Amino acid sequence: MNFCKPESAIDNQVYSLANPTASVESAERPATNGKKDRSRLQLRRTVHFASKNVNTYIRTIWPPTENRADIDDKFVLRDIIKAFNRSADYLILYLEQARAHRYEALNHRFEHEVKEHGFPFPANPYYSTDRLKGSDPQQIDTYIREYFNIIDKAVNKVCAGTNLPVIVATTRENFDLLKQVADKPSIYTGHFSTNHHQDQLQQLAAEAWELVKQNQYSKRAAAIDEMMQAVNAGKVVTDLQEIWRAAGDARTPGVTDDIVNDIVWEVISKNGRVYFTSQAELGQLGPIALKVRY
Repeated sequence: MNFCKPESAIDNQVYSLANPTASVESAERPATNGKKDRSRLQLRRTVHFASKNVNTYIRTIWPPTENRADIDDKFVLRDIIKAFNRSADYLILYLEQARAHRYEALNHRFEHEVKEHGFPFPANPYYSTDRLKGSDPQQIDTYIREYFNIIDKAVNKVCAGTNLPVIVATTRENFDLLKQVADKPSIYTGHFSTNHHQDQLQQLAAEAWELVKQNQYSKRAAAIDEMMQAVNAGKVVTDLQEIWRAAGDARTPGVTDDIVNDIVWEVISKNGRVYFTSQAELGQLGPIALKVRY
C-alpha cells in the first residue's frame, strides 16, 4: 500500500484508505419476484475513513487504481464521486424473433434477470403452422410485428418509474422493427449484434457497457456544447469562489474537469448535472466551469 504523509501530522487530520483486495461480499436486495435474494453484484472496494471523531468504512463496486492512504484535513471523496457519476444502471433486452429475455446490469457487470410482466418470453405465439401463411413474407412480417409489440409493452411495464435506458442485443433488422412498433421508441438507446447466447450473461453485459460508455461520451459532448452556447448569454461561471456561491444558491450546475469535492457534492445533492471530462473543447474555459439558469 502506498502511504502519503505530510511534513507535520496533527490530531485533526483524517485518513482515507482504499483497499481493492478486500473480501468480496454480496448485497441483499429485493428480487423482481418480490422475494429477497443475494444480488450477483459484487462489492470490490473498501474505503476506510478515520479521524479523531470518525471511524467507519464503506464498500463500493468501484475498484480503485491502487492501494493508497490519503492524509489531509478533509476526507478524500473525489474518486468515489467521479466513479459514482460515471456508473450506469441499465437494462439489456436480448431479442430474437422467437424469444426474448430481459436483464439488469450496472456498468460492465450483469446483476440479475428480470422475470416479470411475461419475461422471459417463450416462442412467438403468432407463428403459424399453415404452410401457405408460413411462406408468405408479408404474413411473417405481421407475426413478428405483433410479437415485438407485445414484448415492447412488457418492456414499458418493467421500465415504469425507473427511467432506465434499454440496450437491445439483436440484429439491426430486428432493432429497427422493434422501434417501429414501440409505444416509446426513445427508451431504446442503442443496439448491438452479438454472437453470445442469452445465457452468456457477463459477455452480454460487457458488450452492452461499451455502447453505454459511447452514449455517456455523447452526453458529455452535448453538455460541453450547451456550456459553450451559454457563454455568450452570460450564464457561465469559471471562478472557483463564484462557482461555490452559485452552487450554494442552488442554481443549475454544468460541466467540470477536476472540481473540488464540496462543490461536486453540493451540485449533486441539488439534482444538478456534473460531468468529469478530458475533452479538449472545455479547455478554453479553464479547468472548471459552471452553467447557471440565470
